[in-house]
Amino acid sequence: MFALVVAIDDKAIMLSAEACAPDVPELPGGGIEDGETLDQAIEREWAEEVGIAFDVKGPFQRFQHVRGFYADDRNEFWIYDQTFRLYHFLGQVTIGQKWLNPEGGTAGWEAIASLPRLLINRAHWCAIPALLSSLTQL
Repeated sequence: MFALVVAIDDKAIMLSAEACAPDVPELPGGGIEDGETLDQAIEREWAEEVGIAFDVKGPFQRFQHVRGFYADDRNEFWIYDQTFRLYHFLGQVTIGQKWLNPEGGTAGWEAIASLPRLLINRAHWCAIPALLSSLTQL
């Protein structure tokens, strides 16, 4: 299972990108480790992929998305079970500013209105409209 963080403020959303795929932003998150709760995994993954304080209020919305896909050229089929949690971020947000995260990739705030123009990780993009359906910016 995967835990992913959708952290927003009024006009922005946090995205990260792996060093190996810097042009494919995605929602911060990753696998839930043995013995870890969903909330513990979310806070750990946030620290690893964003590198700033987990200054959020919530959760106030949750979205479960199960997706199957072929993982590589050996026809290995994976069931990708994703749990997205939508949080309202309380800290300072500067749209467009990016920084290196602890894992060697980048993180930063992106304007919600610009999301349709980005090449967001497809599995994550499928969940974003469902999570942000109450917002008019998307």
